[in-house]
Amino acid sequence: MAEKDGERVFVDIIRSNQAVGEFSVLHVFVKSLDVGNSKSILVVIPDLTETASKLANQYNLKIIKAKNIKEAVTNLREILRS
Repeated sequence: MAEKDGERVFVDIIRSNQAVGEFSVLHVFVKSLDVGNSKSILVVIPDLTETASKLANQYNLKIIKAKNIKEAVTNLREILRS
């Protein structure tokens, strides 16, 4: 959980050896509802499947794709600062 401009932002990171699927996106969406956030960011390493990407868009989850954890943290910081 992070806060930006007084607004709560839910952040979850999923690291996998393969593209992250729709079940993981659904799980993150449910967790974000549970904490009552207004914005959600899902960081995936390395990528999402096409179906998972479409589902994330439907759930209004901001997606950050990264090759490794260092890149993920850098990209997340940039989004939270902007």
